[in-house]
Amino acid sequence: MMNATNGMPRGVSPTTERFPWQWVFFAPALVGFLVFNYLPTIASFALSFFHWNLLDVPQFLGGQNYERLLQSNAFWQACVSTLQFVSLSSVLELGLAILLALLVHQQTRGKAFFKACYFLPYVTPMVAVSLVFGWLYHPDGGLLNQVLLGLGIIQHPVAWLANPQTSLLAVVSLEVWKTVGYNFLLITATLESLPAEWIEAATLEGASTWQKSTQILLPNLLPTITTVGLLTVIHTLQAFDAVYLLTQGGPQNATAVLVYWIYKNALQFFKVGEASAMAYCLCVLIVGVSLLKWWLEKRRLKEGRV
Repeated sequence: MMNATNGMPRGVSPTTERFPWQWVFFAPALVGFLVFNYLPTIASFALSFFHWNLLDVPQFLGGQNYERLLQSNAFWQACVSTLQFVSLSSVLELGLAILLALLVHQQTRGKAFFKACYFLPYVTPMVAVSLVFGWLYHPDGGLLNQVLLGLGIIQHPVAWLANPQTSLLAVVSLEVWKTVGYNFLLITATLESLPAEWIEAATLEGASTWQKSTQILLPNLLPTITTVGLLTVIHTLQAFDAVYLLTQGGPQNATAVLVYWIYKNALQFFKVGEASAMAYCLCVLIVGVSLLKWWLEKRRLKEGRV
């Protein structure tokens, strides 16, 4: 029965009715999120102004950690390795994802099978993948050397992971094989959302597969390609596990990307302050890439392009 005075059920007080119970149930998750996400972020920024070896009391240095980074050859080498890794990985991952998505989209049968095959590497544990690729690149008995020797392309086995000229390409190949399936699914989802009448009309007009791909599908994929490209760049900027499992940053720091160098400074050299400063340099780089994408998108919308 309803209360005649205020229309609320009997037994329910106005105080109980107005109490924000949703915040009571939401508070544990919110506190956990703040403690395990924002608190470490703030603490890391504070530590970037200190010298700390995880044992002694932190010593305030001001901006000396950032000054040391700018004067460190190892840091700049890590930046160059990261730039090379990001450039190769992003171009290959995005390019292959677009190509595979367009090819599968043209198929009439087996689409689900191809989607599962291309996405399977993405959900495979990186440890298992690195073991397979480590065997593939092994100088003694590795499959890649055996195939190339059999074809007569090389005369002697190549130590792919121990050569500074080939180690980065080896790590990039693992990263591309592991990640391209995710980008493929994102682009495929956009292709399947496009009206089928466009392709049907182009087919009736006698358009070839190349014309339909380049004049109809690709122009309408540009917003998705831009977003996927941004996600790919951010992901490769934070690459760590492939480098750690395959090469440990070697040989001669040829594959020591920024995230691996942060890990090495923090947990091997115990230079937590310098590692934190390096992490925030990487953060600024990622934010800069995101702002560039936002500016390009804003400019595209302002000019009225699709």
